[in-house]
Amino acid sequence: KIYDCLSTEPLHVEQVIAETNLAPGLVNATLISLRLKGLIRQLPGSMFAKG
Repeated sequence: KIYDCLSTEPLHVEQVIAETNLAPGLVNATLISLRLKGLIRQLPGSMFAKG
């Protein structure tokens, strides 16, 4: 659900939380996991994008 809401365009972590209706802690933990697996990239300002 979290990965699906992301695209190649940067999205702020708060937008991910709002779009998925998931707990902030879960969203943050999942984003870190996806980043460590190389599926997404973290950009300045708490922004995330696929790639």
